[in-house]
Formats: sequence, C-alpha cells, structure tokens
Amino acid sequence: MARATYSKETVVEVRRLLGNWSPRARLTAAATAALAICLCVAAVVLVWRVHAGLVANLDRTAGSQATALAANAANSADPRVPRIAGLNAVSQIIDLSGRVVAASANVEGESRVFAFPPARAGTAPTVRSERAGPIDNAEYRVAAVLTDGSPQYRVYVGLPLAEVTRSTHALARAIAVGVPGLLIALALLAWLFAGVALAPTTELLDRLDTSLRRQRQFVADAAHELRSPVASIRSQLEVADTIENEGTLSPLTRESVRLSHLIDDLLALARIDSVPKHRHERVDLDHIVYDEALLLRERTDLTVDTRGITACQIYGDASLLSRAVRNLLDNAARHAASRITITVTSSTEMAELTFADDGPGIPETERTRVLERFTRLDDARARDTGGVGLGLAIVNDVVRLHGGRIDITDNAPGACVTITLPVHGAD
Repeated sequence: MARATYSKETVVEVRRLLGNWSPRARLTAAATAALAICLCVAAVVLVWRVHAGLVANLDRTAGSQATALAANAANSADPRVPRIAGLNAVSQIIDLSGRVVAASANVEGESRVFAFPPARAGTAPTVRSERAGPIDNAEYRVAAVLTDGSPQYRVYVGLPLAEVTRSTHALARAIAVGVPGLLIALALLAWLFAGVALAPTTELLDRLDTSLRRQRQFVADAAHELRSPVASIRSQLEVADTIENEGTLSPLTRESVRLSHLIDDLLALARIDSVPKHRHERVDLDHIVYDEALLLRERTDLTVDTRGITACQIYGDASLLSRAVRNLLDNAARHAASRITITVTSSTEMAELTFADDGPGIPETERTRVLERFTRLDDARARDTGGVGLGLAIVNDVVRLHGGRIDITDNAPGACVTITLPVHGAD
C-alpha cells in the first residue's frame, strides 16, 4: 500500500503561514475581519443614502414652495407670503434693489437672509445649503427663483437641515450599537463552523507535526549514537595509516572522515530543526569570523584575507553563527585556488558578511539549489574533498533562523557568498 510522505519544508511553510494561532482561530479572524469590512461599508453606504434621500426630499419641498410662491408673487405690486401649517420654512420675497417686500412670520422684520443669485424665471429653482445668520445661524436647504412679469422679485424658501441631521445621527448611532453585536454573533457562528470544517485538517496537521518531531528526534539520536563508534573507527584507521602508510590516509580512512562529517552535519541540522527559537544574546560577530579564519589558516595553505573584518555586534546564537561561518569557510577552502577574502561590515540595522574565493564559481542556475540539503554540483569532487552536500544547507537554515538572507554572486573568478543579518535579531 502506498504511503503518503510530506517534506519538512511543506509543514514548516504551513506552520509559518498559520503563525502562532490555530487554523480555526485564523480562519475565524479572517472571516470576522471580512464581515466587519463588509458591514462597515454597508453601514456607511446606508447612512449616506438615507441622508442623501432626506436632503433630496427637502430640496423637492423647498423647490415646489419657491415655485408656488413665485407664481403668486408674479405681476403683483404687493406680494404676500402665505402661512403654511407645519412647515418651518424661512421665506422671503425681495425686489431687485435688495429690499425685503414680504417674508414668512418667523423672519418678519428681518433683513435679507439669503443673497445668492436665483434661477431664471421659468426654470427649476436653484437649491443650495446656506446658513441663516440673522436667525439662528443654522444650516438650511434654500431654493431660489426669479419671478415673471413686472416688477420682478427674488423668491427664497429655506427649510432647516436640523431634522435631517438628527435623523441621520440617530440612524448612525443605532448602527454603531447594532453592528458590533451582530459581528460578535457572526464571529461565534464562524468559530463553530470553522471548528467543524477544520477538524480533519487540524488532526492531520497535528499528526504531521508529531511525525516530524519523531523524525527529527530519531535523526538526532541516531547521529549522536553514531558519533562515538565512528570517531573510534576513524581514530584507529588514522593510527594504522600512521604506522603502515607513513601518515597517508587510505581510502577507508577518507570514507570514515566523510562519514564523521556527515554525522556531525546531520546532528547540527537535527538540533536546528528541533529548536524553534535560538538564543538571543549579544554576539561579537567579528570575533567569531576572525577566530574561524585563524583556524582555517592553520589547516590550509590558502591565503585568508581578513583585512575587511570590522567591529560588529548582533543579537543571535553564537554557536549556530560559528557553525555557519565555519561551513562557509570550509566550502570556500574546498573550491578556492589560492585565496579567500572575508569582509564584515555593519550599520545600525544590518550586518553584512562576505566570503569570496577565486575558485571555479557557482553557475547562476545552481545558486538556489546549492542551499538545499544533500546538493553536490560535482559528486566526484565532493566525495574526494569530504563534502556531503549539507554545509551550505546548514548555513541557509542558520541565516533564516536569524531573520537574514544569503546571496551568491560572481567573484570573477570564483564565488562570493553574502550574508545579511539584522543587528537586533529576528522578529
């Protein structure tokens, strides 16, 4: 029977996307946020449409009153403003000289209240918002029209906006009280439905997480248990080579060295995978790089240029950063022809490390693949030099764990590996 397999990267990516919240909580939050946006937009549109409708109705009433009043005042030497029960309108009839000749009871004896130009006779009244300063400085919707005949009058009818504003505010308050309650109820429903829908997915993720933890623990335990016997075998083979081959390593010894490196790398990866968060402490990155460079000088004949190392402190895990630097230097040493150049620079936010060699370089199409586990661009050469395809993968994992990035470019000749790390550590 076929058995489904899941890569570590797949599950880690899912976990990263889900964050610290459970899938149910994240789905509920997303649904609630979407509902909140929709309800808020709907509420704003509703209030706006109601307000616009009330204002439009007010405009129609003011316009019809102004038209009727203009018709009564046309060709009249002594126009009057009739009393209209229940209509709190401000009405004035004004001659062309600006004198008020008639007004509604609520503005009798007052000077001219509105002064904007009216519409021509026979056309729809001009309607706009104006403040009635001489009365109460309240806002009115005012319709204005010019009469026919002679003499001509300017007719103004204004209706207060206060009632429209009160009605709109009352509706907005009711919505402001009701929408949160409705949103809470919808969020509870979303939580219940999400729980039912995601139950199989949550169970699957838990099983995958448990399986991955067991695999990591198995790899760590196996690597740890293998270190001692492999180290013993390597030691005995090296002693035998010293006695029988005058220090020249036999093929069996070289394979034991390679196996020892593989076990060390597997153990390092297992430890990185099993610890979700690294230590967050102040680290002298320049000291780490310089110490590893000194060790490289002792075991190779290559020129290791450290003049570009400047003082640099970051927050991170010193042991992991040391392992990453060591792997980068070992990788550069395996491929360099004669020289390795190291630089360390920093700013207030970021630290940058570069490791450049004068070897054959890395093809542009392979620069992403070399950061994957068990990747060897030249299998025969990697075996001869002890590489197992995990060095740069460990570097990549350490850099990502610290919130940084790794870039590979040309050094002409050779390759240049640049690591950028946040000075204050990963978020």
